[in-house]
Amino acid sequence: MRIGPERVVWRFDPLILTSRVTPEVLLDRIAWLSGMLRGCTRKLVISFADIDCYRSVRRRLSRSNAGAREFMPEEMDEFAARLVECNKALGLELSACAEDSELAGIAKSRCIDGHLLASCFSDDGELMAFLGGGTLFPGDGPVSSAQKHRGQRKACGSAS
Repeated sequence: MRIGPERVVWRFDPLILTSRVTPEVLLDRIAWLSGMLRGCTRKLVISFADIDCYRSVRRRLSRSNAGAREFMPEEMDEFAARLVECNKALGLELSACAEDSELAGIAKSRCIDGHLLASCFSDDGELMAFLGGGTLFPGDGPVSSAQKHRGQRKACGSAS
C-alpha cells in the first residue's frame, strides 16, 4: 500500500489565540475537519505557538495588529483536556509536537517519526539500517542539541 490512514499524519498547528480565535473556535475547527478527514488519517498532531521564542514571528504578529498571543500554561492544560474529551467521538491518536509540558491524554510527537517510518516501510532494508534499533531508534530517547537545527525549539524531538 502506498498511502492510507496509517501513513497520513494530520497536523493542526500552531495553535494561537486572538480575540476572534478562541479555544472554542479551535476545538470546533478540529471537530469539523476531523469529520472531513474521517478514514483518511488516524493521527492528529498539535503544537502551541511559541511566539516569544522567535523574534521575526513576534515582530510580524505585532505589525499585523491581530492581537495574537500564546496559550498560557493553564490554558494549554485545559485545551488538552477538552481535546481529549472531544476525541472520544473522533477516535484519533493525539500527540503534541515540541511541547515542554506533559499534556494529559496526549502523547509526545515528532515530525520525523522513526517508529512510523519503520511500521510503514519495514520492507525497505536501507531505511531500516539507517533507523537502527534499540536505544538508538528515533523516538526512544532525547535528541541531543548537536543533532538539532539551530531553529528548532528546545522540546523538539526530531533530529535535523
